[in-house]
Amino acid sequence: KYYLLYLRSEIAFHLYQVDVSGFLSEFRFEELEHSISNFYYMHMLENFSQLQMISNTVNLTFDEEPYMALYEKLYSKVDELELPIQLEVLRIHLNKNSSIETYKQLKKLFIANLSKLSDLMIANTFSTISNYCNELVRQGRIEFRQEIFEINKLKLEKGVIIQNGNINANVFQNIAHNAIVLGEYDWAKAFIDQNKSMLLSQ
Repeated sequence: KYYLLYLRSEIAFHLYQVDVSGFLSEFRFEELEHSISNFYYMHMLENFSQLQMISNTVNLTFDEEPYMALYEKLYSKVDELELPIQLEVLRIHLNKNSSIETYKQLKKLFIANLSKLSDLMIANTFSTISNYCNELVRQGRIEFRQEIFEINKLKLEKGVIIQNGNINANVFQNIAHNAIVLGEYDWAKAFIDQNKSMLLSQ
């Protein structure tokens, strides 16, 4: 059933130009720890994250059961996993349970290990924690504006918001607006003055 699941997954991912060809030739769950490398752990978890996102966007229905079996197995020993896999498991867990404790655990691990992570992992994790905080603010948890402010400062420090020398106008506005709402007027002014040359004209 795992092989058939991945054949269906491959069709879905092909539409989004994500290459999963050759990913799976044989999969025996009971031999997971011995037969599947860390690469495959990450690939499966990334597939799970992507399929969740796609299904939420275009109402794609997919069978979560095999993915969930792997995810729950890994989450049960998350502290023993290698760093990239830890982060991916915690990202999935946060998306599924919206726990503040999981958010704090993910953020702490992420910030402590930023220098060890790939650009893609940094971008993905920033996206996860930012979206989580933004959603809580939309729900009325305005204290999370301060979290967003700190995350935005870290994004700027790491150059994450700058793409090809430009900053998206909506991103630029949101960063400035959040700082102003918090009363961080000097910071907001400095942000605008220092980065307005990179603002995309939209």
